[in-house]
Amino acid sequence: MPHQRLNPDTLYRAAGDVYSQIVRSEAGTQWHIAGMVPLDRNRQLVGEDDMAAQVRQVMHNVRLALDAVGAGPEHIVRIHIYTTDMDRFMTQGRELLYGFFGDAPPASTLLGVARLADARYLVEVEVTAVSG
Repeated sequence: MPHQRLNPDTLYRAAGDVYSQIVRSEAGTQWHIAGMVPLDRNRQLVGEDDMAAQVRQVMHNVRLALDAVGAGPEHIVRIHIYTTDMDRFMTQGRELLYGFFGDAPPASTLLGVARLADARYLVEVEVTAVSG
């Protein structure tokens, strides 16, 4: 079965529509959610130079993506977190991000990077969810 690609209206559109926000693959049902950044659905940056505000927006976008496919945080099995400021993430964003999962924490990778797609982004998160 071919992959199903989704770009829900509740999320910001990919610049140039060069990637899908969500890709569905068969095998339980796996949901591969593209890197979520701190943009609202109108592509406006939320929380310039504010780690906590950016983490909240990123995880809000993760929730919108999960809602679009009928999944929840408990279905996330893998998360990749990219940050341009590890110290600020650890003190201002870590608890906010991981609190999203409650009692169902996923496997996780946290990476410090020199820069994200927009130099104003402090954090980006991609997840894999499995449901069904």
